[in-house]
Amino acid sequence: MNCDPETMVSETLPVRATAFPFSRASMVRRRNSRSNASSSNCLMWASSSYSSSSNWSSSSSSSSSSSSSEGGLNPPAAVPPNATGTLINMGGTGNTISSANGAMASSFGATPTGVVSSTSSAIDDLRGLVMAPVAVEATEGSESNGEHDSSNWMQLVRPEHCGGLAVKARYLRGLARKKEMMLKSLDPANAAIICVEIVFSNKRTDSMSLRRVKILPRKSQNGPVFTKRTLAPLEIAELKKGKKASGTLCVEFSKASNRDGDLVAKFEIKTSTGGVPVELKPSLGQLLVPHTVDSAKEFDSTFAQLQGLQRASANLSLKPEMRDKLPTLILKDVAMSPLKNTKLAFDDNDQLRLVARLPATESKVYVLIECKKGAGSGTIVSCCEDAVVANSVLGMVKHAAIA
Repeated sequence: MNCDPETMVSETLPVRATAFPFSRASMVRRRNSRSNASSSNCLMWASSSYSSSSNWSSSSSSSSSSSSSEGGLNPPAAVPPNATGTLINMGGTGNTISSANGAMASSFGATPTGVVSSTSSAIDDLRGLVMAPVAVEATEGSESNGEHDSSNWMQLVRPEHCGGLAVKARYLRGLARKKEMMLKSLDPANAAIICVEIVFSNKRTDSMSLRRVKILPRKSQNGPVFTKRTLAPLEIAELKKGKKASGTLCVEFSKASNRDGDLVAKFEIKTSTGGVPVELKPSLGQLLVPHTVDSAKEFDSTFAQLQGLQRASANLSLKPEMRDKLPTLILKDVAMSPLKNTKLAFDDNDQLRLVARLPATESKVYVLIECKKGAGSGTIVSCCEDAVVANSVLGMVKHAAIA
């Protein structure tokens, strides 16, 4: 056997799950027949323990000639430990030599103690993890998140049309929209992105579960506006009876638009047994960007400058007890904001001022509602540089007030 260190390493160490080239009895006979330190070191190279690296270096350099004549084995030259004194991995999970303590570990499939594993850490494994919607009890009040920054719920899928699966959704706005978009690494300032909260519910009459519930985006185009990308919740593996799960759907369009009905998103809600095509078509009221005005004086100054076709008005008639609920009802259909540092309510002069910005331009929309307490009647005035927008917003506000 060649006792050259490089030759021995290449011959013995990469071998896995095989016996060492020496038997136990052979090693004992060879150990007894050699009296000098170099022969002992050469034999102990193949055993499970041998002397420290310092003894190896000193003895091997002093007795190279004598050991060559006795067993025909050439002792290894002085092999200094590596600079750091750490374990030297000789390949994969095979044998590993430590120059720090002179021990050779025959690990064959297991990582030796002290060897830094190349396996990624738990943090690296969890990086970028996206979880599917978690199913909870249908009676839990998990729908209150973003209540003030969202639209009314709308039914997308009825249980009788999709094997017991009921799906409803609402548009998120303001802080609720900003939070969800930041979680998905999207730009909240991009008005061409709509954010929709979707709730899936299992309303089957039997005890069967719904499996593989997911949203499949479909490309859609309405004139020059088309969908660029869709970020949908992950597939729900199983939705048991009486359970529900919610997720957020974000759709980015090619550009923002001030026209009502320009933005259309089409997708399909599927289960393991079938699917239903669904279409989202947000109104201009849902696409308005929140904007605030510092004072009533500033609002009235700009409001007075918009005249003629830039102004649209209508009479308001409602039940007296609905007057205090009117501001909240309007904001569910039209994404507008009250004056800065004021509550969403009528002021002491029985006036409610709302303002917003158009999604595709910097133009502002102003709405002034006057309704005396207990009277149940009043007026609505909408103003905007775009006459079409002024009339559209007026119709939305009036519809929300009498709904």
